[in-house]
Amino acid sequence: MEMRMPLLEVRNLHVTYVTRVQRRETEVPALTGLSLSLSDGERYCLIGGIGAGKTTLMKTILGLLPESARVRGEVIFEGENLLRLSPEELRLYRWRRISVVFESGSYLNPNMTVAEQLGEVLDLHSPGLSLSDKARIIREALAKVGLDPLIALRYPHELSEGQKRRVLIAMALLTEPKLLIVDNPIAGLDYVLARQIVELIKFFCKERVATALLMFDDIRWAAELGERTGIIHAGRIVEEAETGELFERPTHPVTKILIATARTFESWWSVEWRAHATEGCQFAPQCPLAEERCYEQAPPSIEVAPGHRVACWKARELVGVSPEEFLRQFAI
Repeated sequence: MEMRMPLLEVRNLHVTYVTRVQRRETEVPALTGLSLSLSDGERYCLIGGIGAGKTTLMKTILGLLPESARVRGEVIFEGENLLRLSPEELRLYRWRRISVVFESGSYLNPNMTVAEQLGEVLDLHSPGLSLSDKARIIREALAKVGLDPLIALRYPHELSEGQKRRVLIAMALLTEPKLLIVDNPIAGLDYVLARQIVELIKFFCKERVATALLMFDDIRWAAELGERTGIIHAGRIVEEAETGELFERPTHPVTKILIATARTFESWWSVEWRAHATEGCQFAPQCPLAEERCYEQAPPSIEVAPGHRVACWKARELVGVSPEEFLRQFAI
């Protein structure tokens, strides 16, 4: 792969949600030292289950976390640390330079028509547009995602869920952002609708968007969309490689399970699991290979092949073990 300059760098990012009940604070860690680098012009897939930290990462980049969240680390975009910017400064980044396709139509404002919501984005970033130009841009944006321009006059409750997802894509691409974040926009959709949405995203990533961070639950989409793929578990990337390399030599136990269950069309994420209060690897309580040090110390991320990094104490032993063999051997 040719060398490209980093557009987005996330460095040792920690995010903790804090809740207060009867004057007692409860801390829930969401990201625990997450680091990734996204090159200019790259499509990067981030795969992880519910609660892995994908949406928290998106909200951190865009400055949408609640005030109670505690954040440390760095989020560098085009050389600027976004975590140091004021809310007013971040508003100039959102939609214009960094935009997002949200995971469901519930992110649309129920009290505004589609035209009003897309128009709001244009008013913020292209304030000099005439009403006729704004209407034309909105019509063209809706047509490009396969929607009748008359949908612009409707409210979200008048649209199907599939139509809402297309509106979200149109909104995200309205200002031709430098970075597009896609936050699992097929959640809850049947396969036919999910396929349509993925095909739209695939088309726009190739034709209009220079750089994309594509986040999904299902690793199968990474094979279609990502040049590189990272596996996130309990707020940390546990494996990362070029997508072909990752599928050819999956190494971390989480990655092996994801690929093996995807091939049988089962969903590992439906299994009850969650991060545990351990100082070491958060997957240790589910891992058949876990030993004492796995509970005591988080494994470092090591390189098992050029550009292929894995955070597992037994990474080198697992390189040659196929996903199916891993499941059979340890009866997961």
